[in-house]
Amino acid sequence: MKTDAAKCWATIGTADPVCENNYDSRAVCRIKKWLNQCKESHQLCRGGEGMFMPRRALDLGLEGIGDPGDPVLVDTDKQYPYVALSYCWGSAKEKWVLTKKINIGQHRQSLPFSQLPATLRDAINLTKKLGFRFIWIDALCIIQDDYMDWVTEAATMGDVYYNASLVLAANTSGDCTLVGPGNAHFSLIPPLDSRGWTFQETILARRVVRLSLTEMAWHCAELERCECSFSDLGFDKAEIKSTTSADDLYQVWKMLVQNYSTRYLTLREDKLIAISGVAR
Repeated sequence: MKTDAAKCWATIGTADPVCENNYDSRAVCRIKKWLNQCKESHQLCRGGEGMFMPRRALDLGLEGIGDPGDPVLVDTDKQYPYVALSYCWGSAKEKWVLTKKINIGQHRQSLPFSQLPATLRDAINLTKKLGFRFIWIDALCIIQDDYMDWVTEAATMGDVYYNASLVLAANTSGDCTLVGPGNAHFSLIPPLDSRGWTFQETILARRVVRLSLTEMAWHCAELERCECSFSDLGFDKAEIKSTTSADDLYQVWKMLVQNYSTRYLTLREDKLIAISGVAR
């Protein structure tokens, strides 16, 4: 005869096991399941896809184009489904590969994949496994020492993240480190949520997968789900999207600005442009 405790657990059930890492086959299948469910049944998450393409993107060599192990920076001329990466650069950016005036020609031929920071390599590998050919990463798709290029591209970042088929949010470290294994729900504010630029990246994105040291979590306008089944994961995007009255819009904007104001920006002059996509 079952004890009362056993009956309770039988009724409650158990959560899905947390994947050992964010890049194994089970994790990829889980992300694909969330993504397909969202595309097929979430009305609030539709629109935008196929209507915009970043001016540059990394071609990962699927469909027989390019070397599968060597990304290529391309100037886009058509709309394709793409992934965008939200992450923290960290303080050691001088030590890793950036697209600059001197090397953009080389990057259009081949990017030195092995020299990229671990977070970028992980994001590229995961994007391939999910079946996407293109990924947008700011450090590689914007000419970092060309001010006019940066101004032009920064003005479209809201569009980049809104129109992405999926945004990968590296929720682990403030220093482009490897996203590794774990088995417990994240509870502390991660570095990604303390940075100013990442605010609009995750707010505007229609679909976000957060990759942490402990587990993966899915965010869209109609579903918030993580591997351990805890669901209170941030802003209610459905509530934000459905707000129409002037008073309610003011309260939503006030809430967003309060959150944004607690975040850190390396350059003070980025304060307005880093939230401009949300304001629009």
